[in-house]
Amino acid sequence: MRMNLRYKCLRVTLECVEPGPLPEFKGFSVRGMLLSRLREANPEAIERYLYGGPDGTPFPSGVTLTPPLDRSEFAREGDRLHFHLHLFEDAAEADAELVLPLAERRLRLGAARFRLARVEDVGSGETVFDGERYRFVPPRRLSPLEPEGDLIVVSTLTPTYLVHEGRARVPRFHMIVRNAARRLTMLRRRFGEEGLTREEARELIRWSEDARTVSMSYRLRTLRRRSSRIGRQEFRAVVGTFVYELPPDPPARAGEVLSFAAAYGVGKMNTAGLGRIALTCHPPGG
Repeated sequence: MRMNLRYKCLRVTLECVEPGPLPEFKGFSVRGMLLSRLREANPEAIERYLYGGPDGTPFPSGVTLTPPLDRSEFAREGDRLHFHLHLFEDAAEADAELVLPLAERRLRLGAARFRLARVEDVGSGETVFDGERYRFVPPRRLSPLEPEGDLIVVSTLTPTYLVHEGRARVPRFHMIVRNAARRLTMLRRRFGEEGLTREEARELIRWSEDARTVSMSYRLRTLRRRSSRIGRQEFRAVVGTFVYELPPDPPARAGEVLSFAAAYGVGKMNTAGLGRIALTCHPPGG
């Protein structure tokens, strides 16, 4: 039986009202902006949907994001920036708790200030917030991405920081599957649902370990962020395209795990927009 993960993707549009410099990579600033507004307006939502969880257990966040992908470093009055919020399970039903606080006051991104101009549901194309009014759009169920064919192409949409066995790694297929399978199971448990069984997870990992890396084309991108807990941090993340030859006979849950990886992101700091990937399966001879 499929897990039928509830999912909603929102396209958020901000309009600049006070010009100022912007960071080149904007994911950390967008996350900081969202958390700042929630701490002021709805701090309970942070524990319910983002960080923490029942009894303080560090479950995965029910909210990840795709940051603005442009690398502009200055915003002028009237300029617009777009980012995407990816909402899962209970968070997908409660987007008003996350969206409406952004509409209540000006939002700081870098040294510029913005207003919330528009929010759209990507799946349906319907408007959720038009600058004045909010409208609830039901979430959809995340469809599986069945690994049909003999090749899968993984392209990073944002820098990816994937840790395996305690070290940052250039991603291999089994690392992506392990990461997504664990995140999916823990996210489901956060919201009181069943995830993968141990045998299902083991079967997936065994299958993914037999995948062969056909080609890799990547570079390392240096990112900088400032954390109130650890101060300034600089690290390198992977940007590139990876082609893997899939083993035969994918397990029953493979399509759900691959679909989740593309929707949620892989590796660390998905709440800041790292680890966004696109997956494309190619049929034999394709």
